[in-house]
Amino acid sequence: MLKSYKIEKLKEKDLDEFLLIFKNNVLQQFKEYSKSNKKFFIENDYNKENVSNCLKQEKLIFLILKINKKIIGFLIGTHPYGGVSSIIWISINEEFQKREMGSTLLKAYEKYIKKEKAHKVILGVTDKDNFNFYQKNGYKAYGELENGPFNLHTYYFYKNII
Repeated sequence: MLKSYKIEKLKEKDLDEFLLIFKNNVLQQFKEYSKSNKKFFIENDYNKENVSNCLKQEKLIFLILKINKKIIGFLIGTHPYGGVSSIIWISINEEFQKREMGSTLLKAYEKYIKKEKAHKVILGVTDKDNFNFYQKNGYKAYGELENGPFNLHTYYFYKNII
């Protein structure tokens, strides 16, 4: 793992850089999503106005991972509801993968939501190649759904964090 990293909440001053990383990573890494779904995420769900509003209203948790002041990864998750938080997106730039940076980002999110009284994290995985990553970080599979969100076969994982 690299030593000179920093994890912080996304701030308005980093929004343009975040949106560029989000766009590039969604387009390059999430091969299971259709082009139209990727376009929808980038242009609708996570456009500048929506993300800015989410930051101002603290609707979601946006954690960014920086190396040498440059964003190289992110995690978007929910605040706890009934003690359970959900991870929506997690991504590390490809050149920094396989260096435990994703695991570090997961742990930072878990620590953050624990302070907000979460006891469990859940997430959906749409690419079986990612199973090992979540399992090595203590997540357990608990179900699957054919034709789940965005018509993808989705596998659900959880982790107790208390």
